[in-house]
Amino acid sequence: MNKDYELQREEQNNNINNALKEMEINFNAEFVPFSKSRNAKENPKIDDLSINWKVTISRGRSSLTTDYMQGIGHLPNSIKPSAFKKMYVDQANNIKSACETGKYPKANANWILSKINPPTLTDVLYSLLMDSDVLNYGTFEEWAGEFGYETDSRKAEKMYNECMKIALKMRAMFGDENIQKLNELYQNF
Repeated sequence: MNKDYELQREEQNNNINNALKEMEINFNAEFVPFSKSRNAKENPKIDDLSINWKVTISRGRSSLTTDYMQGIGHLPNSIKPSAFKKMYVDQANNIKSACETGKYPKANANWILSKINPPTLTDVLYSLLMDSDVLNYGTFEEWAGEFGYETDSRKAEKMYNECMKIALKMRAMFGDENIQKLNELYQNF
């Protein structure tokens, strides 16, 4: 990454964090084992695995609790293979274990288990703002067309309804003015 990009990103993060402090937002993330998550599969392959959280954002009397998922790319480099190397059985087992327990073996420390860092409020809120974009479409058909979903898909309709629930809770918690402010702060995030 170049220095200018890093400085811009740091400034953007500072602006977002300052706005979140002003809005007095509380945040909590609890680890959810992969087998208990909405992404659970029987006999998952490495590509199926994810790090799962139950996140709660609250402001005043309003709160929103939802599932939040991160890909295994968010695991520490000490247990992931590099992009161009073959994955060994130990690495695959460490990834599976980390996604199930929320802990990973820390290399060069006698394999002491360390907790996976939870997602940040900044990242979670960005995801929720993206879901809240559903309010900018008049109908399910418009939304589905914009994102390439079939309008007769029950799965797409379920996704649309989940986004709508989040969007309405976000609107109740922040109000249109603050959501607009956050969207501006998160532009090109």
